[in-house]
Amino acid sequence: MAEVKVSLVAPGTISFNFEELKAEIAVKAAEYSTSVYTAENIATAKSDRAKLNKLKDALKSERIKREKEFLKPFNEFKEQVAELISIIDEPIAKIDAQVKSFEEAERLDKKGDCIEVFAGIPHPEWLDYMQIENPKWYNKTTSLATVKDEIAKRVMEIESDLNIISDASADPITSLEYYKRDLNLQNALAEGKRAYEISLKKEELKKVAKPKETTPDEEAEWVSFRALLTPTQAKALGGFCKLNGIKLEKGE
Repeated sequence: MAEVKVSLVAPGTISFNFEELKAEIAVKAAEYSTSVYTAENIATAKSDRAKLNKLKDALKSERIKREKEFLKPFNEFKEQVAELISIIDEPIAKIDAQVKSFEEAERLDKKGDCIEVFAGIPHPEWLDYMQIENPKWYNKTTSLATVKDEIAKRVMEIESDLNIISDASADPITSLEYYKRDLNLQNALAEGKRAYEISLKKEELKKVAKPKETTPDEEAEWVSFRALLTPTQAKALGGFCKLNGIKLEKGE
C-alpha cells in the first residue's frame, strides 16, 4: 500500500506596505474622528466618507483576491483527496458488508445454542425464550456456561414470582395472565387487585338489583303501617319496595 506523502511546495508569503498604510491611516482616522462638519461643509464630509470607503473597499478587494489565490492549490488538493477517499470507500463498503454478514451468522448460531440451553432447563411451559433473551449472550466473550447460569437464575426468579402471585394476589388467575405478558410482578399483582375489586362491586350491584323472592312456604299478606317521611325518603322507600317486589297502596 502506497504511503501518503504531502509537502508544501511553496509556503505562502504576502508582502505589502502594511506599516506605511497603518501609520497613514491612523493619522487620517484620528483627524477625521475629531472633525466637526456643519451645514456649510457637509459636502466635504461626504467626500471624506467616500475616500475612507474607497480605501476600505480596496483593502477588502485585495484580501479576497489573495485569499482565492492561496486557497486555489489547497482546494485542488482537497478535491484530489476526496477522489482518492471515494475510491477507497468502495472496497471498504463491500468488505464491511461481508464482515457484518459473517458476524450476523455467528450471532444467529450463538442464539440457536442459547435457545437449546433454555430448552434444557425446566421452566413454565408458557414461558418463551424471547421473554428473557439478553443480547449480550451472543457476544463472543460470553460463554454458554454463563448463559446457562443466567437463564437458570432468571427462571428461578420467575418461579418465585409465580409463588407470590399464588399466595398474595387477590385474583391469581388474572394476575397470572398479566404476568405472562411482561413478567412484571408488581403490575400483575395490581391488575389482580383491580379485577378482584371489580368483581366485588359487581356482586354488590347484583344483591341490590335482585328482588327478594318469597320462599315456597311463605304467603304474602297485607301489612298496614304509617311512616313519617320526607318526599326524598318516600321516593327511597318506594324504590326499595320496587326492587324487592313489595306492593304498596296509598293509604287514606
